[in-house]
Amino acid sequence: MLRQWSGLRPRPEGCPAPVLEPLAGYGNVLLATGHYRNGVLLAPASADWVKAALETKI
Repeated sequence: MLRQWSGLRPRPEGCPAPVLEPLAGYGNVLLATGHYRNGVLLAPASADWVKAALETKI
């Protein structure tokens, strides 16, 4: 192993986790982030949201 990193889990401030929304000002960027401690549990639902968002934009 050459490098290792660890840190805090991302948690949004002022809004519920996770953040699932288009990035303001950009029509081609979706945010699916800030799952905090529940990333593994929420990953399938987040993937479904991203898939639906992409399908509606095509």
